[in-house]
Amino acid sequence: MLIILGVAAIWASSFMPSISTIISDSVNAIGIQVAYYYGLAGLAAAWMMRDSFKQSFLRGLSFCVFPGASGIFLFIMAGYAITTFGMITNLVGLGGLLVGLVFFRSQTKDTAPAQPALVTESI
Repeated sequence: MLIILGVAAIWASSFMPSISTIISDSVNAIGIQVAYYYGLAGLAAAWMMRDSFKQSFLRGLSFCVFPGASGIFLFIMAGYAITTFGMITNLVGLGGLLVGLVFFRSQTKDTAPAQPALVTESI
């Protein structure tokens, strides 16, 4: 599977005019993926730490609101980047995300989910 993707990437890169264009498009495509995955991480952190408001407002603000707002902002930036980049960059960036879904395995089990470790010292 990876060999086929590599051959397809080499074939697609033959239509680009220079090495700097290839590198620029590759970095931009990875930027879309990084924004998406860090956005997911921010939303996951906000969800896991949503009970931190019970301890203090500042703890809830720093452990829930800021990561959640950052995650949403990163999704907005990824959407904006998709509208400004070229077709090849978008194909590589979004194609990489879609290929990731092929290898995704659900981690659901019959056991209870692990609880996050909370820091006990005050902010």
